[in-house]
Amino acid sequence: MPDRRGFNFSITEEENLLDIIDELLPIGQMEWETVEQRHSLLYPEQQRTIESLKRKLRKLYNTKAYRLL
Repeated sequence: MPDRRGFNFSITEEENLLDIIDELLPIGQMEWETVEQRHSLLYPEQQRTIESLKRKLRKLYNTKAYRLL
């Protein structure tokens, strides 16, 4: 599997991911699979995994600007 480092999320991609998460409020594997599927419909070329989406959410949560929203 190739190293995917360096394929950053665009601002629009981050916002869409947060919209999907806000709508689904994923807590279990099945919900995260739905998040990944819906994200993949919008950004199929990015090939994001569930783990990469979770990491992005954690990173955004730890960013003060996003916590203020």
